[in-house]
Amino acid sequence: MEKKSISIRMILILMFIMIMCATVGSISFIIYSNWLSSANETFTQMAKDMNAEIVRELDDFVKVPLHINEINVNALKYDIIDLSDARERDAFFVNVLKTHSPDVYSFSLGLENGDYYGARRNNQNIPEIMHNNTQTGNYSWYYSVNDDLTAGELVLSAGKFDPRSRDWYKAAAEKKEPVFSNMYKHFVLDDLAISAAYPVYGTDGVLKGVLGTHITLTQINNFLKANVTDKKAHAVIIEKETGNLIANSLDQTNFIALNDGGVKHVNIEEIEDSSIREAYARYKHTGVMQDHIDVKTDRVATYITEYQKDGLNWLVVTTIPESIFTTGIFQSIQLTIGLTVLGLILSGLAFYKLTAMAFKPVDDLIESTAEFTNGDLSKRAIIARNDEIGKIATAFNTMAKTIDSLINELEMKVNKRTKELKESNASLEFLNYHDALTGLYNRIYFEKSLKDLDNQQNFPIGLIFGDVNGLKLTNDIFGHAAGDILLKRVSNIMKQTFREKDIIARIGGDEFAILLLNTESEEVYQLMRAVRKSFSKENIVGLKGSISLGCDVKSGPGKSTDEMLKNAEDAMYHNKTMNRKGVNAKLIENVIATLHHRSPIEKSHSENVSQLCEQIGRFIHLSPSELKRLKEAGYLHDIGKVILDDQMLNRTRKFGEDEKKTFQEHSVVGYRVLNMFDETLNLAESVLAHHEHWDGSGYPKGLKDEEIPLLARIIAIAETYDTLTNPMIGIKKSQEEAIAEIITLSGKDFDPEIVNALVGLMNPPSGKQK
Repeated sequence: MEKKSISIRMILILMFIMIMCATVGSISFIIYSNWLSSANETFTQMAKDMNAEIVRELDDFVKVPLHINEINVNALKYDIIDLSDARERDAFFVNVLKTHSPDVYSFSLGLENGDYYGARRNNQNIPEIMHNNTQTGNYSWYYSVNDDLTAGELVLSAGKFDPRSRDWYKAAAEKKEPVFSNMYKHFVLDDLAISAAYPVYGTDGVLKGVLGTHITLTQINNFLKANVTDKKAHAVIIEKETGNLIANSLDQTNFIALNDGGVKHVNIEEIEDSSIREAYARYKHTGVMQDHIDVKTDRVATYITEYQKDGLNWLVVTTIPESIFTTGIFQSIQLTIGLTVLGLILSGLAFYKLTAMAFKPVDDLIESTAEFTNGDLSKRAIIARNDEIGKIATAFNTMAKTIDSLINELEMKVNKRTKELKESNASLEFLNYHDALTGLYNRIYFEKSLKDLDNQQNFPIGLIFGDVNGLKLTNDIFGHAAGDILLKRVSNIMKQTFREKDIIARIGGDEFAILLLNTESEEVYQLMRAVRKSFSKENIVGLKGSISLGCDVKSGPGKSTDEMLKNAEDAMYHNKTMNRKGVNAKLIENVIATLHHRSPIEKSHSENVSQLCEQIGRFIHLSPSELKRLKEAGYLHDIGKVILDDQMLNRTRKFGEDEKKTFQEHSVVGYRVLNMFDETLNLAESVLAHHEHWDGSGYPKGLKDEEIPLLARIIAIAETYDTLTNPMIGIKKSQEEAIAEIITLSGKDFDPEIVNALVGLMNPPSGKQK
């Protein structure tokens, strides 16, 4: 029987195809299996991380009212705020309300005798003062807020109200610790709200009352959407026991207002997202927090976190679809399979043709390839003739040269990439524990060190908490670049002042903390004094440095690190509060001194305008308090010019349109500066409006007639008179010429009555002094 034969060429072709198919199939299977496993882990971890981020932001949001209560409760406990003094009490509540987010709509104190005081935001988001005591008949009376933060006109008389009957008051008094109220409908805004209550005890341990900070919950919807929208994910926050919605990313209302003034909460069972409903149902049945749910043609990863804090018992539920990972991958896999099959077919055909030309004596080529394969990369084939084998030999030699070059280059690249990887890892490790701006340690490292070093061999442990004064002012006036310089100067001073072993960290925007091991109290205070002294010598863009500091020392294991950190922070805030007026005054002085140092013209102008304002004020019989305020506003009316460059400041040329717009911003900048401080708050409106015109053609608001504050109208005339007559400015007109020009602008730029007052002042009746 004749044996069937298959050519070697065909065998090679078939083997080639089989090997390629097996190799491609095996590699594809391994890659696909690993990808599925990795994608599932990534998919699950992403849902978990997203949930954790939402919980972190939720915790930051909830901490705000707790923080407000914590930093203010001692002021009431130790009678730092005299509640019997209405002016001091009202200013305290309004100040706290103004310095925090609009989400905080009310800050109040209910007393054991039934009195109730505080401040709230009305439906126009304007602060109002609230009184409820025997003088009001235990009715809640709401007043407008004057410029000096005292109660103005009565704007609303609400019904009788006893804080002791409210759930938040009862809960805080009963538990004797901070607690949150149940969720309720805001009585003015179309929003849900909760109250953070904090019992206030006197130094004798007797309950004085309960402090309450009340916040709206709309912001939670916003950061839920921000976290999940780009991932096509969904998130909801619900009450654990009832399943009622608190917030969601689904653009679904969390409640329905009823006609009788009540509210119907929307339950999780009513939402359209079936994966969220199923995740909650499984959690209730089995307690599982992490799961995968099949929904129609997709698979969804779910994650639930229990959030409990001081009376809050919520669930954070997040879902993320698997399709965001798999859709593009499956399409790529299909394309890859098609291209692989096509490549195999083409490769088989090409190999079939090449083998027909290749089977001739190739001993020399085989020997050369063997030596090359064994590691002699310098070996080359001998080319005896220019035929097919010669071409193969030439190709082999070219390949050998390329491989030799690539291997050498690869070794260099491997060494280079290894070095870069080490440097990158070192950089990442540094950034993980350091602040990028100052180079100091960050909050993560500080909190880790505080925990790790809390042991017997490091006692006593000192902790200093610092807050840089004037950072917001520096950022607002000179820009964030100047603010960064200020923070770097602070860090340099601390590096120079503290010891090498001390742990110095920037733990917030303007907050610093220093951990001092084996350090007694006296040495801690000495270091604090050294920091204050060094920082007071600093001058950043013309502003003197200032920092508020507080400290605490742990001598043994009896005190927790949290307590030590809180004591140091409270001490710092106490220092900041006690020195606030002096610091604020110094900041204003520094800004105006910087302006006058850069421009003697502005110094002369400020003094002249202030003096003339006082004279006009006396002429029109202003009260002593108004006269004092007018004189101060006249002196500070151009404080906003500190933002101008030296050429604009010293008026060395005419302004172009862009420069004119920049120049006109100085009244707004001056308003922002003066509006930052209680001491100059009542000057801000007059400084803002001193370039307004009687006919409405001025700036920045286009006010007219008596819409313009009286003091601003006086400053406008005094400033123009000095501009016309001050020889340093360059115009230098006589008194008569200046008054004549001002008279021509009466009823246009200036208030006619103030113009008449100036004329009367400058041209008094015979026998009177000017």
